[in-house]
Amino acid sequence: NYQFRKGYVKHIRHLIIPNVSYSYRPDFSEPQWGAYKKVQSDTNGNKQVYSIFQNNLWGSPPAGNSSVVSWSINNTLEAKVRNKKDTINHEKKIHIIDMFSISSSYNTALRNFKWQMINMSARTKLFQYLDVNFTGLLDPYQINDKGVRIEKFEYEKTGSPGRLTNYSLALSTSVRSKSTTGPKQSTKG
Repeated sequence: NYQFRKGYVKHIRHLIIPNVSYSYRPDFSEPQWGAYKKVQSDTNGNKQVYSIFQNNLWGSPPAGNSSVVSWSINNTLEAKVRNKKDTINHEKKIHIIDMFSISSSYNTALRNFKWQMINMSARTKLFQYLDVNFTGLLDPYQINDKGVRIEKFEYEKTGSPGRLTNYSLALSTSVRSKSTTGPKQSTKG
């Protein structure tokens, strides 16, 4: 919270909500779980792995283990400004950023590329009528001259937390007609 004694802005409030979670999933393709079997797939004696649950309503349990630490940071930013029209508090609340979120995860079970994509999203309203929504993906890893992803961080090369690989910006508004307050007239025929 930042307070100002003089000027148009009285107060700025920045709310930060961090979140960290952990999830673990064993490798259900290991024999001890009995979820996957090997069967002969052709007359040459070739074998194929299949899940005994593959036609089940819930599907097959996933193969490969996972040990993921996920994190996110959610932000809002608002201000209180002086308002002469408000005769009681003499102030008005303005939402500067309704929501700004950044999140990613780290999979310790992977051998390479343990950091996942960094997700960003933001939402705000401009001039009380225009809704602005932004989403973007940052890849924390570099690409080489051939465009192949390599296990070196983009930060080492450019100082940026990642390469912007995908983004969208949406602007929207709603238009409503003014309501009439006169009495309704009925037509009889």
